Amino acid sequence: MHLLTGLFLLLAGPLWAAEMVRVQLDFIETTAGNLPRVTEHRTPYSFLLKEIEQKRASRYNTELLMARSGETATTESIVEMIYRSDYDPPGSERWRDYLRQNRPDFTRLFYRPPTPTIFETRNTGFTLEIQPVLMEDHFINLRLAADEVSLQRIEVVIPYEDHYGNADLKMPVFESHRQNLGLTLLANRPQLFAIYSPRRDDGSADPVRRILLFLTASLLEVRSPS
Repeated sequence: MHLLTGLFLLLAGPLWAAEMVRVQLDFIETTAGNLPRVTEHRTPYSFLLKEIEQKRASRYNTELLMARSGETATTESIVEMIYRSDYDPPGSERWRDYLRQNRPDFTRLFYRPPTPTIFETRNTGFTLEIQPVLMEDHFINLRLAADEVSLQRIEVVIPYEDHYGNADLKMPVFESHRQNLGLTLLANRPQLFAIYSPRRDDGSADPVRRILLFLTASLLEVRSPS
């Protein structure tokens, strides 16, 4: 009896199996001049891997996340930046100039620097959210939202300095790159789905650098012991 049971289980295979979806998001940097060679190639991802080996491209970032079919998964790698976003009016600029010229001894009594009244928090870093759905014949429907935010610089909006020291009104300038889309992918096939130009310090697009985004969705089978 035990022999027949063992033989049945061996032929039937695992008692239970399920499939997970692993999504890998690759950021690869290349030059604008190299871009036509990449996009016209039959397999852009394989082409860029060779370019990385030859130092003509570089891997900018890689994110990986798993989820069950029909469920949502999120991963974050962030730094919270708290900054002042609103100020009390500091007073009349004309009145300040008058005091400085005629009554310097009253300046500290009648004029004060801008006073912060509201603070905001901005997440800098990377956030990825996916929702995969398994289809027939190894196709995967994927909803994806990716958000990359970095602090580009701190900008002086209103300069101010008095006998107490520097009290410039400053505001941060952020650089953001977002993707929010739905795709149908074939499992284990890297797919180029977005290209963007990083920003320079003055906010204009970099004329040379290009970041290419590739998605690879893989099926991972989870089995119970046989």
